[in-house]
Amino acid sequence: MLAWEAPKRLVLDWYPGTDRAHPTRVEVSFSPAGAATLVVIQHSATASSESLFPARAPRYEASWALVLEALAAAAALDNT
Repeated sequence: MLAWEAPKRLVLDWYPGTDRAHPTRVEVSFSPAGAATLVVIQHSATASSESLFPARAPRYEASWALVLEALAAAAALDNT
């Protein structure tokens, strides 16, 4: 973990799809949105993964969409 600024922000190196020598960077921010929480995920290259990132970015984007949909569904179940 590179940064944890509870309850607003989390930054970490991400290795799925790469290795420890070529991490990507994930920053997750949380902000109030009425009675809900807005979650924004920024997934980007680091200096060591710049050459790998363009080919992997579409898969990361699709994966994050699935993860966020699953979290939203789980949150909806908790609120019923």
